[in-house]
Amino acid sequence: MPRNQGVSNAKKISRGSTGEAASTARPRVNLLTLPLEIRDEIFSFLTCEPSCVLLSLLSTNRQLEKEVKPFLYRRSLAFEGQCELFHWLALVDHRYLKYVSDVRFKLFDIDPEKIAGALGTRLREARAKRANGDLVSNNDEIDNPYYEACFLELRRLHKAFGLLHGVRTLTIATCNRSDPHPPAQMLDAFSKMLGQCFPNLTRLVSEESRFDIDFVANKPRLELLRFSANSESREDDINAIFRRLPRLRLEICRISPPRGALDEWPCISEILFCLPPLRGLVLFERLDTETPSLLEEVFQHSIEAMKRHLKSLQTLSVVADRPMADQPATTMQRHLYRFMEASNLRHVEVIGFYVSAYRHLPGTVETFTLRLDRDWYESASFAEYMSELMGHVKFRHITANRDAQIPRLSRLKKIEVWVSDDEDLASESDEVDSDDDDDDEGEVTLIQSVRTRLARIGIYFKLVVNPAANQKVTGSEERL
Repeated sequence: MPRNQGVSNAKKISRGSTGEAASTARPRVNLLTLPLEIRDEIFSFLTCEPSCVLLSLLSTNRQLEKEVKPFLYRRSLAFEGQCELFHWLALVDHRYLKYVSDVRFKLFDIDPEKIAGALGTRLREARAKRANGDLVSNNDEIDNPYYEACFLELRRLHKAFGLLHGVRTLTIATCNRSDPHPPAQMLDAFSKMLGQCFPNLTRLVSEESRFDIDFVANKPRLELLRFSANSESREDDINAIFRRLPRLRLEICRISPPRGALDEWPCISEILFCLPPLRGLVLFERLDTETPSLLEEVFQHSIEAMKRHLKSLQTLSVVADRPMADQPATTMQRHLYRFMEASNLRHVEVIGFYVSAYRHLPGTVETFTLRLDRDWYESASFAEYMSELMGHVKFRHITANRDAQIPRLSRLKKIEVWVSDDEDLASESDEVDSDDDDDDEGEVTLIQSVRTRLARIGIYFKLVVNPAANQKVTGSEERL
C-alpha cells in the first residue's frame, strides 16, 4: 500500500471515530429545554417560600418570568386590613390577578388620617369634637361622616375584590385585640357585600363570631363552609341561601363568644333543616362558659333537623366541649350515640371524653379517630385512655360475635389516636433511645401492644403527633 494512501485512510478513520463520539455525546440541558410539566414542578417547589433563588430566576429572562409569575400569585395571600390590599393591588401586574386563588382577609376600621378631601376634613373635625367632649360617640351627629367614610371604604373594597375573580378559597379573619375593630354597622354591610363577590368560591371560612348569612349568598359551587353558625339573619334568608348548596360540607367552629347578647343567636336548626343532605359535618368548640354548648345545639335541640342527614352523612367529627351540666350531657350523648348507630358513617372522630362512641359505631365505619391532642384531657393519662379504648374494642368485638343484632365492624381498617407534641410519648418508631427512661419504655411497650392486638382483628393502629394542636380547627381529614 502506498504511504500516502495509508495516511489518507487513517485520517478517514480518525474523522469517522470523532463523528461517532460527537453523535453519542449527551446533549446540553438547561432549564428551558426541560418539558413544561417538569418546569412546573420545579417552579411549584421554588415558590413555596420566598427566596433569593426565586428572585434570581425571575431576572434570568422573559420566558422564565412569564412562566414563574403565575406560581407566585397562586400562593396563599394574606392581607391585614384593606389598606394592605389596596397597596398590593397598586404594585402588582393585574394581568396575573387571574391566578390568585387563595386569600385571607381581615377587615379593619377606617383611619381618618388616611382619608383625603372634604370627607377627611369632616372626619378630623368630628374626632376633635369628641376629644373636647362635644360628642359622646359617632351616633350623636345626624350627618355622620364616619359611617359615610365606612361605606365609601366598602365600595372601594368591593371594586378590589372584583379584580380577584379567580379566588376559590376565602378566609375572613377576625381582628385581634390590637387591631382597629370595625363597627357592627360596617361588619353587617361587609357581609352583604361579600354575598356579591367571589361567585366561584369552593371553600369559605369565617372566623367572625357573628355574621349575617348574606356572606354565603350567590356561591353555588361552595363545597366547604366553616363558620360559627351565629347570625341575626331572617329565617327566610337562611332558607333561600342554603337550599342552593347541594355539595356542602359544613364545619361549625366556635372559639370565642359572639359580641353582644347571647340569647337566641345560634341558627343551627334553621341551617340543618334547609341544607340538602350533608356528606360531612365537623363540630369544633372551645368555649368553657357557653350554655347551651354546640353539641347540645346539634344533637339535642336540633336532633330532628339532624335526622334529615342521617343516611347521607359520611364524616362526623366531634371536637367540641361537652355540656357543663351532667343532665344535658347525658341526654345529648344518648342522642349522639343513637344517631351514630342508625347512620351510614364511614369516618368518625371524637375527643377523649367520647371514647365510648366506639361501642356505637355503625357497621359502615372505615376509620375511627380519637383526639387526645388538646388541653381538655387532664382527668386521665394517655395509658388510661388507651386502656379504656381497648376495653371498648374488646367489648364490641365479642358482643358482635355473640349478638346478630349488633353489626360487625368488618369495614373498620384503621384507628388513629392523636396526641400533642408536648406529650412525653413515643411516636410511631419502635426503637427506644438509650437515654429514654422507664416511662418512655412503658409508652413504647403500650403502643406496640395496642398495635399487635388490633392487628389480630385486622385493624391498623396509628399514633399521630399533632405539632399544632392549639391552632388546628378541623377534623383529621385536612391539615390547615
